[in-house]
Amino acid sequence: MINKAIIPVAGHGTRMQPITNVIAKEMLPIGTKPTLEYIVEEAVNSGINEILFVINHEKGMVAKYFAGTETPRTFDKGGMYEYNCKGKHIGVCFNYQGNLYGSGAAIMRGYEFAAGETVAILFGDDIIVGTPPATKQLLDVSAEHGYCSVVGVQSQSEDILRTCALVVGRAETERNGAVSEIIEKPQGELIGDLTSLGRFVLDKHGFDILRETAVRQGELWLTDAMATEAKQRMVQYCKFSGTRYDVGNRFGYINAFNHLAVDKNEQESFLKYLEDLRR
Repeated sequence: MINKAIIPVAGHGTRMQPITNVIAKEMLPIGTKPTLEYIVEEAVNSGINEILFVINHEKGMVAKYFAGTETPRTFDKGGMYEYNCKGKHIGVCFNYQGNLYGSGAAIMRGYEFAAGETVAILFGDDIIVGTPPATKQLLDVSAEHGYCSVVGVQSQSEDILRTCALVVGRAETERNGAVSEIIEKPQGELIGDLTSLGRFVLDKHGFDILRETAVRQGELWLTDAMATEAKQRMVQYCKFSGTRYDVGNRFGYINAFNHLAVDKNEQESFLKYLEDLRR
């Protein structure tokens, strides 16, 4: 059973400046909850009961919200806190990422936390809404294949695919298949439309490969390590269902706000408000 998750939130939020100069991007509100809480709820509703946040020293607001202190003891110093998420008590802990050089560097801050176990990874730029939760769908595929590494994908348009990673694989079912190649920010002719979108499962072998993966163009890419692992052993892709909001950019944030912030009892009034705007 997979019950640990790593959530990297150390980035500076440059696409959302200037507000992110003073407020952590992940703490921008959607309704009465910060963006990050939607991601934590997805993890918890997927069966996760321990979460490591990888933060930088400017993200005290994240620690304050989830642990009650802006200067938490980090995981490598024995820090663990309890967080109440919809009545479910989970453990949360923190680790600091100093130099920001890619997704892989952030994930490696969770090596000790993972302790040789397979873990879920949820990136903070993506809110994914669906039933069952996207992370649960990946965890199920991992469990069905001996708790292997998994890449969460959806079919996406070329403009999105060019900014993410192309995943090529051999389909086993409509939902999943074996990964044969992962190409970060693909150039030239595209050979598919399956796009990696911020949800992963990483096993012990994936962590070991990540430790040995070379920095490329100044960054250590998680997808480079998973592409290498796919050539050595089983890595699955999971074509998850659900609506994805890229809250790392302005339009994606506004889109998420419009769909998620309004209470069901207020939706009729909200729709009338939108109609009034069109006149």
